[in-house]
Amino acid sequence: MELKEYIAIARRWMWLFALSTAVAATGAWVGTRFMNETFLSQSTVMVGQAVADPNPSGMTIYIAQQLAGNYAQMATRGDVLQGVAERLELDESRWQQLRGTLRVQVVPGQQLIEIRAIHTSPEWAQAIAQAAALELVAQSPGGEKSELAADREFVQGRLNKIKERITQAEQETEAINLQIEQETSARGIAELSSRKQALESQTRSWDGQLAQLRISLSGSSVNSIEVIENAGPAVRVGPNVRMNILLAAAIGLGLAIAAVLLLEYLDDTVKTSEDLDRKLSIPSLGTIALMPDLTHRAEGLITATSPRSPTAEAYRVVRTNLRFGLIDSERKAVVVTSANPGEGKSTTAANLAVVMAQSGQRIILVDADLRRPSLHRFFGLTNDVGLTSLLLDGELDRSMVMRSIPDIPGLEVLTSGPLPPNPSETLQSDRTRDLLNRLKDDADVVIFDSPPLLVVTDAAVLATFVEGTILVFESGVTRTDAARKAVDSLAKVGVKPLGAVVNRLDRERVGRYYYQYRYNESYDSYYGAATGDDEDQSDPPSPRRRNALGRFVDAITSLLS
Repeated sequence: MELKEYIAIARRWMWLFALSTAVAATGAWVGTRFMNETFLSQSTVMVGQAVADPNPSGMTIYIAQQLAGNYAQMATRGDVLQGVAERLELDESRWQQLRGTLRVQVVPGQQLIEIRAIHTSPEWAQAIAQAAALELVAQSPGGEKSELAADREFVQGRLNKIKERITQAEQETEAINLQIEQETSARGIAELSSRKQALESQTRSWDGQLAQLRISLSGSSVNSIEVIENAGPAVRVGPNVRMNILLAAAIGLGLAIAAVLLLEYLDDTVKTSEDLDRKLSIPSLGTIALMPDLTHRAEGLITATSPRSPTAEAYRVVRTNLRFGLIDSERKAVVVTSANPGEGKSTTAANLAVVMAQSGQRIILVDADLRRPSLHRFFGLTNDVGLTSLLLDGELDRSMVMRSIPDIPGLEVLTSGPLPPNPSETLQSDRTRDLLNRLKDDADVVIFDSPPLLVVTDAAVLATFVEGTILVFESGVTRTDAARKAVDSLAKVGVKPLGAVVNRLDRERVGRYYYQYRYNESYDSYYGAATGDDEDQSDPPSPRRRNALGRFVDAITSLLS
């Protein structure tokens, strides 16, 4: 499709886009109003001691970063969460609920781990974040809950004892120094110096042991973890009303766009005159826009009531194209039919007859729909005599049956007359052919309004008697398959249609000609119960809803069918 077609689709379904967006946004706003507030608190731990090392190596930093990822995974595992539950004095069965509360992540490219707790209570959010950090440190190799904790206590005890011995040896060394200063004999000075050297040697030994114990106690400088930021007061983080509304609106709009694209893709109805050539390979005689809903059939004669309207001009375009289609015929007769009932064939036939008569031609309009006639109501005529009367009584004077229209010079109307029990057989008779030839002698063009092609065979029979056949398709309603079957039914009797008229075209599709008229042609079943003169009967309300919601329902119904 071209860009202008997408723009036309967007304009036609704009109401659905707006409705879906508004409903989704309103639903998100209402739902957010009932959501509980959530609060976030964060603590931070660091892996390794590279920051304290004046000359850290790249390998040390790399290993610490890898370990940070492992510790981040540990923070949401069962052992750590159970420890957090114990610190918070929670029931043992509730530790699994903490997994949905904690959010642990490693700062990219760093040795830092951020532990976030989200809870509906700010106090609990802070407590959980702090407890998780402490528990992670406690379960690290240097933590209080590691397997080396007992060994650390033993090493710490040995370290304290060595510190005491070193302190005592230093005190004895100071005392010996004082004695050496006071000693006068060489022998006494030698003995004190020997004792001092022994203490200093022992002290150096203890210093070496003390250094080793300290290294053992501190553990690895890489695989160590400590809290560098305690959990602070929790801050409110949700619900984010604006974000929820925007996200819901975007989702609603996206779903509406997807639904429209799907419906347009699956919609195989005839919409514009371009579809006639692309899908059916038949020429277009013109397009007629929607007119207002009709309260009476006579209002459908817009070419007579509003001859200067754009819709009347559209019928004149059909008239001009029809003349070119019949340019080789001296005696001209055409049949106007449709694929299904209610597509506007009678309205098209009546208005076409009016504009042709307004151009100075002698036109005879014949209502050959012997099942559900309607032309007499367009012109306010009775239907007591008509086409069937002439077929039954060949000697009947046509002037007693033909009705001239005073306001439209050159137009005569032949109503259907009493409805026969066998319409198809009646139209197939030789009398029909003879009557048609006599009507051609009395007029420039004879126009027949016939039943739909896919309902009965009457139209196909009439099409073999005339020089041209016009098909009427309702835009957005007539399915391509039905239109193709209508063309095929004519082909079976050796008739090729002159062209087709796309009727009831939405004004969004009309283009620069802005039509202000819309109409609906009501119809009943072709096999209804009532027959005979129904001049005084009012038209039933149209079952078609031509507003946007009706089109959407029609599209869904067509998709499901």
